[in-house]
Amino acid sequence: MGRPGAGEQLLAGHGFVDVQRIDVPFAWEFPDPQMYARTLASLGPAYEAVRTVGEQAFHDAAVRVAEERVLEGLPLRAVIAVTGYLARKP
Repeated sequence: MGRPGAGEQLLAGHGFVDVQRIDVPFAWEFPDPQMYARTLASLGPAYEAVRTVGEQAFHDAAVRVAEERVLEGLPLRAVIAVTGYLARKP
């Protein structure tokens, strides 16, 4: 759905018109690198990486990446690209 044209084609194919793709501002915040790593590992896209390198290696790498981005007194913040659609059914 996030690929250009995919969502528009799907909605148009089901009778929707005036389909508009929109970007939805979104960010996750984590209290610490450990929570970041645990959350990341729980997501579907991480499945193959965890299977390939192992759970501990994935966790350790995610913690290292997060630790590099820690700013004193602030939560870790991950800005995520979310795509939405507006359309109507005639």
